[in-house]
Amino acid sequence: MNFLQSVLVGTAHAQTNGQFNVGTFSQLFSISTSGSLSSIIQFAISVIVFVAAFLAFIYLVISGFQYITAGGDAEKATKARAGILNAIIGLIIIALAYIIIKFVGNLFNTGSVPTSINQ
Repeated sequence: MNFLQSVLVGTAHAQTNGQFNVGTFSQLFSISTSGSLSSIIQFAISVIVFVAAFLAFIYLVISGFQYITAGGDAEKATKARAGILNAIIGLIIIALAYIIIKFVGNLFNTGSVPTSINQ
């Protein structure tokens, strides 16, 4: 499997017959029904990363709105620009943390470090 694909892209869940149940919902977060410790940890990390990214995006939107409505007030515009920058930095940190976590998880699951991108 392509290393970058395994790190950045999760399992694709295609359209089903329209039935939705709790089992289907748990598959969206890649948690298995076995309840093993690794699947619980993966689920918790997925939820934490999703919530953090969602909150950073909301902060970005709010700061952007504050920048738009600053109306010439330099202090408000500066404060809003700082908020936008902080939100973007937060999103970058969240993305890098997720990539590192996936890499370490793959390392523990396979027992080897990928030596090439196509591994």
